[in-house]
Amino acid sequence: MTDIIVLITVLALFIAKYKMPESIRWLEKNGKKDEAFQQIQKYFGLEANASVASKPVDIKQKDVPI
Repeated sequence: MTDIIVLITVLALFIAKYKMPESIRWLEKNGKKDEAFQQIQKYFGLEANASVASKPVDIKQKDVPI
């Protein structure tokens, strides 16, 4: 019984690996900026601007209510 559960889990992870898109950070880090901008537009509905997106951003958490 345990073998069947393990097999199903492995198959699900194997299929998910090829269905999930790469992260935006990974795409940009590996020189695939066009694909990264497409992902930004698809998931966030934002207009991608190459000059803004290529600059590092320092985000600090301030006054966040719990």
